[in-house]
This record gives sequence, structure tokens and C-alpha cells, in this order.
Amino acid sequence: EVHHMQCVVDNSKILIVSAWTGNCCHESNLENVLVYDTVTKTWENKTGLPEERRRGGAAAVLYGRAVYVVGGNRGGHGTHSQSLRWFDKYNIDTDTWTVKLPDAPNVRDHTGGGIVDNNKLCVAGGRDSGAVNYHNKPVLPTDCFNFQAQAWETYADIPHGRAGSAYGTTCDGRLIVAGGEGYGQAWDHVNVFDGTSWSTWPSLGVARHGTGVAVNE
Repeated sequence: EVHHMQCVVDNSKILIVSAWTGNCCHESNLENVLVYDTVTKTWENKTGLPEERRRGGAAAVLYGRAVYVVGGNRGGHGTHSQSLRWFDKYNIDTDTWTVKLPDAPNVRDHTGGGIVDNNKLCVAGGRDSGAVNYHNKPVLPTDCFNFQAQAWETYADIPHGRAGSAYGTTCDGRLIVAGGEGYGQAWDHVNVFDGTSWSTWPSLGVARHGTGVAVNE
């Protein structure tokens, strides 16, 4: 049982690199990278994050031949847990990790992200699940790691703060954030980030959270 993760697609394989296992609200961290081969229909374990860097609820984004993990939470849901700004990289081809990359500007979990403008890894939305009354504590600023400058940049707030949204990247390089939860309800909001600013698209037909999206090319 694994949950609270952003899956990564690498050709015919699906990778889960950061997630929780167990029931709310003291979840354990996933030990391994889980890889599902859609051709052979088999699972394989790969090298997971070092124990001291393991967490769930983080953004996981493919860039080149590496998966970048941003944010997340150790401990689960509640004030016993800690939301993070950590940034680590998993090299798919060598099955190795590079940890303690520059911290993101903001702590966040129940989040996700994508590559925008071909050279920026942007994470948006999410919340601080280690805070009191955490369902009402969305993280609003948009954080982007500029691979060319090798530095973090902070952009405008997401128009509708929430956590547990679905994340995807359009064919023309924009980040979609759809649905989510917060303030005691699921949301139908759809927001799109173009690398500089946010726009609002038509709402989902049904409000939902803890789900996913895919782009049909």
C-alpha cells in the first residue's frame, strides 16, 4: 500500500520515487523506488532515498534522465509531522541519488509539479500538513528551479490555494493544477501556469482530490 505521491512516466515505465505507506495519521516513508513496466506488467524495486531524506507527499518531476523530488513531509498528518523544502535527484540510469540540493523557498506537501518553459521545474499548491488545522493551510507561492541559472525563483500565488491536486504538463510547456482539497471540501478549480503568471481554465465537471491527469498528445 502506497499513497500520496506524484508518479513519473519514463517511456514504458512508471516510477514511484517518494510516497507514504500505512494508514493516517502516522504514515511511514516508502523505502524503495517502485518501478512498473507496462510492457512486461511486472514491478521492480530500485534504490530508495537515504533513510534520513525519505518522505511522502512530495512533487516528483522527470527532467532529462533524472527524477527531481521537491518538498514532502516526514511523519504524516498532524503536528507530530514535519513539512519540508528539501530537493533531491534520482538518476534513473545509474539507480543513484544526489541529495541535499538547494532547498526550495517554501515548505509544502500534498503537492506536485512539472517542467515549464523547458528549463524550469515548478511546484505549486500543496499545504503544510505539520501545522495546526492543516487542511486550512495551503501554500500559495509558486516555486521554480531554473536549471540554467541553477537557482530557485518564486512567482505569483496560485489563484486557488489547495492540496492534493492533480498535476500535468501541456504539450506547449504549461503546468496544469486540477482539483484538490482544503477547508473541508474537494474543489473543481483548474489553474494553468505559463512560467510567469497563472490563468484559470473551465472548472472540472466534478470536484475531486487525490487523483491524477494525463495529457493526450
